[in-house]
Amino acid sequence: MRAYFSGLKEEYVSFAKKTVSFRSYPGEEKPLADFFLDAFEKMGVEAFRDGAGNVIAVLKGEGGGPNVMLNGHLDIVPEGDLKNWAPFDPFSAELDGDELVGRGLSDLKGGLCAQFFAFREFARLAKKGKKLPGDLIFALVTMEEPAESMGTEYLFDVTMKERGLTCDAVYLSEPTSGDLALGHRGKVELVVDVFGRTAHSSQPKQGISAVEKALPLLSAVFDAFGEPADAHPLLGESSMTVTDLEIKPGGLSVVPDLCRVYVDRRYVPPKTTADCVAQIERFIAARSEKDPEFSAKVYPRATKRTCYTGYTKEMERKHPVWITDREDPFVQASFKALREIGQDPAEKYWKFGTDGSITKGACGIPTIGYSMAEERWAHQPKERVNVDRMLLCVEGYCAMLCALYGLPLSEIAGE
Repeated sequence: MRAYFSGLKEEYVSFAKKTVSFRSYPGEEKPLADFFLDAFEKMGVEAFRDGAGNVIAVLKGEGGGPNVMLNGHLDIVPEGDLKNWAPFDPFSAELDGDELVGRGLSDLKGGLCAQFFAFREFARLAKKGKKLPGDLIFALVTMEEPAESMGTEYLFDVTMKERGLTCDAVYLSEPTSGDLALGHRGKVELVVDVFGRTAHSSQPKQGISAVEKALPLLSAVFDAFGEPADAHPLLGESSMTVTDLEIKPGGLSVVPDLCRVYVDRRYVPPKTTADCVAQIERFIAARSEKDPEFSAKVYPRATKRTCYTGYTKEMERKHPVWITDREDPFVQASFKALREIGQDPAEKYWKFGTDGSITKGACGIPTIGYSMAEERWAHQPKERVNVDRMLLCVEGYCAMLCALYGLPLSEIAGE
């Protein structure tokens, strides 16, 4: 690592600690968004908040491109039982040797801070009169963790169009352990309503228990409907499991007339969300033919979400599958730039879902994940990042952006 980037250590730690102090749960990101807006104002960079609460900073280029976006989410998952964090406080980030411990650092405030410091280097170049050939857009988005990419969807459906912004490549700061992530399996949460008929629980045979009728469905899900898992050479195998059950009316000595089954379904190409629904529909049809009392319906789960700005939308719980081609010029340039500074990234594909489902899956924009944060710490107690490796991440982002913009890394301040 070059001396300049290692010299950012104290400042990086202080800045990252501040971001951790904000309990930026989904829908509660405003204080952290305000913090970044203030940081961009001090940097002297154009930045704004959009209708979904996303914070967007833009360094305008001369034209001719490429227009590049750095993207990371502001929201975090809850910290869980504090006893599992002892002796650490999840929101008072502390150093444990060379590692900084705090909620959200792996997923993904550590990587977001690395993007921030890299972006700042290009802002300093702009202040010196150096014009980039294309725009550099930094999008800090809301509502990623609920698994619907609400902030990034709004960013591309509304904000980018309103502001006349386009982008040719996106970098996500999700944890990758220093590798380059080029996609992930699709995810859809499905709901299966199994119906029955109420009766007094003292005479259960007078009714139809929805729970009893749901038992064959539960067995079928855990058995993947008797079908082998779909395999993909890059993304691995498909999977499904039951994540929750809801029984109604519940209690009061009543045989339930509804058993709602929630299914987490991960799929790979060429399967689609529609195929996942159709698989359960086939089971329902076959079961109904065998058992005339069996009645059920399946549909994608949807939840009404509200951003801290008040923007509200019914969101389907899904992350569409996506892959960025390994031979894509932006991917090739990224690998080359990192190797030239002594990093040795591998090609990888995430197990979890990301906003790449919007940027690549829906919009078709080449998308690359990169961060020195480790996936194994995401959502875990004592979540952490190695500070020295996160400084390597800052250098890596600077190297990749310089490569895309046709600049030598020596242009960065301090070199």
